[in-house]
Amino acid sequence: LHLLAHLVEAGPAVRLGVVGYLVAIAGDVLRAWALYVFFEKVEPRLAALGAWMMLLHDAIWGVSLAGFLVASDLALSGGDTEAVRAVVQALVGFERYAFAIGLFCFSGHLLVNGALALGSKEVPRVVGVLVILAFAGYAIDALASIALTTRPAWLTGVLAPINTLGEEYQY
Repeated sequence: LHLLAHLVEAGPAVRLGVVGYLVAIAGDVLRAWALYVFFEKVEPRLAALGAWMMLLHDAIWGVSLAGFLVASDLALSGGDTEAVRAVVQALVGFERYAFAIGLFCFSGHLLVNGALALGSKEVPRVVGVLVILAFAGYAIDALASIALTTRPAWLTGVLAPINTLGEEYQY
């Protein structure tokens, strides 16, 4: 099946998935605020930068989801022409690249919060180190998604544990 057929087959599940992502974005906004409040006593300007990096990630993610919804609308419109297929493919590609750019912003959020954790007396140093490692993993992941036309399969296997471990310890 080509992409258009997959989107038609998924139908309402695509919209439900986007709603789930919007809930995640709302949670990210609350998390950015909570981390700002927690870290502002360490370094207020750096804490604000970390929060803004997260909010920028979420804004880019939201825009990328809008592109995906338009692709879904086109797929469900019933027109299965080469032009519709091309536009749907372009919109899905836009979503992928926009998400990667947002992911790079998210990696910046991790770098800032990792540095703040290292400077905090209330956070164990290992947490700061793990979050900075997650920064490196997400930054490499985002840049690879943008720079490489084909991402090597092994890259996800190497980066996923680093990203997950570091990101989970941030919270």
